[in-house]
Formats: sequence, structure tokens, C-alpha cells
Amino acid sequence: QLRLLKDVLKEHNIQLSSPAATSGGKGNDIRPITVLNAISLLNTEEALSSTQRGPKNEEESDKMSRKVRQIATQIRIPFQKAKYSQNSVDFDDLILLTRELLLQHPEVREMLHSRWRHVLVDEFQDTSQVQLELVRLLTTNSLFVVGDGDQSIYSWRGASPESMTSDFELAFHDRRHG
Repeated sequence: QLRLLKDVLKEHNIQLSSPAATSGGKGNDIRPITVLNAISLLNTEEALSSTQRGPKNEEESDKMSRKVRQIATQIRIPFQKAKYSQNSVDFDDLILLTRELLLQHPEVREMLHSRWRHVLVDEFQDTSQVQLELVRLLTTNSLFVVGDGDQSIYSWRGASPESMTSDFELAFHDRRHG
């Protein structure tokens, strides 16, 4: 990912280091991983805006600097095209493309429902809104989740301990049994 991102940045003449930083002064360097995380957040925001659940984590979006958002917005599509041109997908693509497949093709969703009647999710506290929706799409009426909200470590990827409480209740309110 990082190599490909650096190639795309170079192709678009985008430098993440300020001139002051390269000459030994204090500059405002942006790390490539920061841009990757911003692209991930933009992809998630776009995916969630297409459903009634909408983007949830506005505070994560607010943490992104204007400059990082500008760079991520500018290279998000070229970066996606570069991945696909190499027949590659990343972790975000696996989640987002699977979600899209299940949303657009109910026959695939039904086939998976009949194949896997029970779903278990470990480390549920690290579930993002998109992952929560993916779990909802994969689950019929037998879901078992395990997690500890005090151990959430993936907030930078949109994960939230609320996935175990209020978000869970909202996503599965129509599937309560007793």
C-alpha cells in the first residue's frame, strides 16, 4: 500500500514534506500512513452516506487536517485505480466490496445465510460502522459477539466501543428475540 501510495503521490507531484523539513528546519511533514488512513476514512464516509445509517463518526473526520483531507481527496481515486490495475485490493476494499456485494445482490446474501446459520465475531469492540453493517448483512438470527470496550485499539480506523452498545442496538433492533 505504502509503495503504491508513494508512486501515486509522485505521479501527481504531491510532496508530503515541506521544504523547511528537508533543509533541516521545522516543517509540517505528513506521513504516508496518515494519508492512507485519511483515504480509508473518506472511503468509509462515502460508503456510509449511501445508506440510511449515514456517517457516524464525525469527530474522527474532524481530526483530519484540511491539508491531509485535500491530499486524500485528490489521490483517492487514482490510488484505487492503481490498486485495481495491479489486481490488488486492501483491507478496506475487502470490507467495502463485500458490503456492496451483499447490499446489491440479495441472492448472494441469502446463499450465505443458508450456508452459515451462526455468526461469531471476536474483538467486537474494534468494529467500525461499515464492519457492523457487514455483520448485520451476514447475520440472520444467530449472532454471538465477544469484546471489551476498554480494549478498543482501532479508533483510527473508525472502530468504536459503542459498536457493542448503542450502535449494536440500532443495527439489530429489528432482530431481537425475547
